[in-house]
Amino acid sequence: MLREPFYIGISIVLPIMFYIFFSIITSGSATVPIALVDNANNANSKEFTSLFSEKLDDKRDLEASYWEIVSTDAKESMNMFNNREVMSVVIIPERFDENSKVTMKTHNVNSDYTKNYQLRLDELINYYNHNKFDADKQISIKEQSWVSKDIPMLTYMASSLLVFAFLYGGMVNTGVLIAREWEEDTVKELLLSPVSKTYLVIGKMLSGLIPTFISGGIIYLLIYLIQGFKPTGSLLLISLLVLITALLGVGIGVLIGSLTKRILPTIQINIIIAVVSLIIGGGFSPLDGLAWGGISQYVYYFSKILPPYYAFKAGHLIMNTEFLDNFFMYLLIVFGSSLVIIFLASLYLSKGLKQAPRPKVY
Repeated sequence: MLREPFYIGISIVLPIMFYIFFSIITSGSATVPIALVDNANNANSKEFTSLFSEKLDDKRDLEASYWEIVSTDAKESMNMFNNREVMSVVIIPERFDENSKVTMKTHNVNSDYTKNYQLRLDELINYYNHNKFDADKQISIKEQSWVSKDIPMLTYMASSLLVFAFLYGGMVNTGVLIAREWEEDTVKELLLSPVSKTYLVIGKMLSGLIPTFISGGIIYLLIYLIQGFKPTGSLLLISLLVLITALLGVGIGVLIGSLTKRILPTIQINIIIAVVSLIIGGGFSPLDGLAWGGISQYVYYFSKILPPYYAFKAGHLIMNTEFLDNFFMYLLIVFGSSLVIIFLASLYLSKGLKQAPRPKVY
């Protein structure tokens, strides 16, 4: 067993990866981070805001508290909401008394989390009304959403899977092409080729892109047939995004294939990298504005240094909404990261080709 430390590592990494995944899902579902703006600042509003940190009944707090109040300062709360550091902000009007309307602004990028906010605030307001006002004088909620219609969970997942398909396809298809040259000992034929090593590297990368786009197209067709998913954004920008994402995957695949020089480890490592990127990059659920405290917060900070995080962010924007907020910035980050990784992968592959034993020519 000790002769194959790589497989021991795999057996350790996978359980940790799924533990992190369920920690993120559990914390995101159990505790809802929220910002509060109290424009009234009177006895009624203070009584109302105190309920966000109280336990209203014995049925809650099984996993964690219902709410995490991250700010009560008006200016800071609005800045955090506008920067998507929190998914929702509750605004109490200046005249907070009977028949008042509490405004809830929400970045409704995922219907599952939007529902969590709505149901919990409904319960809190019902509790407040029941103990404070008569039936004809109760306060109510006025909702303001980022997009006109809540984005269904399946739609959110569909855009994630499309980005994932091109990232993972580029990684595995190109990585296997590179590793096979060493495992099947065909690298010698490459060395006898009259073309330069630079063209060999470019050729391998292009060879990995072709099956990636074929598999990505098939995956989109299946999602469309099963779910009827149609991206809302520009086809040109979506094509540009998946091309750049595929290039990122190609670079990672060349690097891993050149390092391992074996097909099976190349596939396994790429699977781990791709799945981890999907989980912590916001593929299953958005971490922006939801990662407060515990392991999810540290995972969120770590995810922001990884290029796939920005690929998923760009995908959710261009495929699910009518907005392009920061889309081109995300695209530029992914493209720049792709160039750096491709450059490093090319250097390592060229080095590997130089160090490979040259075949004897008779």
